[in-house]
Amino acid sequence: MANYNTAQLAYRWLDRREIQNLMGKYVYYKLLRDETKLVADFWADMPDACLGVNNGYYKGIDAIRAYYEAMDVNTAVRTKHMKDLFPLYFGSRTVKELHGVGSLNVDSLTTCVIEQAEDGQTAKGAWYVLGEDTDIHPEGPYSYLAYGAIAADFIKVDDEWKIWHMVDIQELTAPAGVNWTKDYPAPEALPEFASIAGKLQPLPEPTVPAKVHTAYYKGRGFSPLVKVPEPYVKFADTFSYGI
Repeated sequence: MANYNTAQLAYRWLDRREIQNLMGKYVYYKLLRDETKLVADFWADMPDACLGVNNGYYKGIDAIRAYYEAMDVNTAVRTKHMKDLFPLYFGSRTVKELHGVGSLNVDSLTTCVIEQAEDGQTAKGAWYVLGEDTDIHPEGPYSYLAYGAIAADFIKVDDEWKIWHMVDIQELTAPAGVNWTKDYPAPEALPEFASIAGKLQPLPEPTVPAKVHTAYYKGRGFSPLVKVPEPYVKFADTFSYGI
């Protein structure tokens, strides 16, 4: 790899800090249920921009936006259900003002690995995710473990780092407090929450179906999460987290 002078090393360090901050803000927006802002604030409007999940990719900004907007719609459904269920507690506050009440979706990014291209125009990053999702389900306010990984290609657009390709995959999803290595009973629906089942909408299917990652199930063998970034000169010299 290239030998950098002190000034170049400083700029590259600043780039890495900006990428770390970008991803920190990305998961924080998800925590605050600001999904509709994710595309405009974080994604590069590139023809081959894509978001990968376990069963495929959402290709193009429009498909990625539709995925996040579907999340936002379900957040509004959950919020209204909570407002209707506890009218005295929430008073005259609107569904918009209460947006996200009852939800706590935390993606804790750990084990950060970032590599920036020698030409300074792109970068790659990978994080293991120790997540916890508390949300309103037919079985009530229920908490799930959500372990997995996020990895992304980043590109500079007008001297600002943006997400270009990303995979956000689940390795393990299980109710909190169970032994997920063994069979466990499904939680039962609570009467006051059961009606929400018919109101929540399924997220749109990936526009490019693919077997990106098979989540853990009893009897599954070892399955690597994401490839770790490696040093590279320009993007053509490395692999992509995209399609």
